[in-house]
Amino acid sequence: MKNGDLFQGKVLEVGHKVIRYTKNDSLGGVQLLSISKNKTEKILFAGTNEVTIGNKSQENQGRPLGRHIITLSPFKGLDLGFGYGLSYEYQMDKKGQFAAVIPFSLIISDSHTYYRDAHVNSTKGIYASPGLKFYPFGQKKVSYAMGTNLIMGWLSEWHGDEEYLWNLNKEVFVQYKSQRTRMGLLVNNYLNLQMTKNLQIGIHAGLGRLFLDHTTLPQNDLDYRYYGDDKLIGEFSFNIAFRF
Repeated sequence: MKNGDLFQGKVLEVGHKVIRYTKNDSLGGVQLLSISKNKTEKILFAGTNEVTIGNKSQENQGRPLGRHIITLSPFKGLDLGFGYGLSYEYQMDKKGQFAAVIPFSLIISDSHTYYRDAHVNSTKGIYASPGLKFYPFGQKKVSYAMGTNLIMGWLSEWHGDEEYLWNLNKEVFVQYKSQRTRMGLLVNNYLNLQMTKNLQIGIHAGLGRLFLDHTTLPQNDLDYRYYGDDKLIGEFSFNIAFRF
């Protein structure tokens, strides 16, 4: 033990917090005992095979991987289209259960959708979504996490629409550009597979609600229009991460 005491017996289990072992009592029976790993310096097995579980290795067992994670999302699907993602994550505690994350998403979508009396031909922009993650079971070979992120998006959309020109007495196709700002909250779920000490792959899915979706159009009569009915948002991504 760390205080110099020595216990002899047969080790049954080296658990996350305790070490369980048996020893013969004075009456010839067998006692089942346990001691705290935090108070244990090392285990010396028969045959001189020594196992050290002091402060350094105890910390490694609680958080065996690096606290910093850089994640690349080569595929990311959002409610406005497809794009790419890059994020930074920091493990805030030694057990690896709480983390702060700052993801960025680049949206490049040629959707050709029909929206609000106009054709939206393309959407380009960036999302920033800082948030928190919680790993209920800690960091393992396969890890699950959940979290909440604040979504902030700045987008440019190209619209196309048929307009009737009275002076020419005909319809023409007109294109114009709008600026769009979005804010909302997203609840995320993560599933990660630790391939090596530094390499991790995983998937992520989130669902949430908007509380701001503001589009500014170039026409004077449509400036600062507020779109308030499209509240549901979501995203999905495949991730490759480097830990250090």
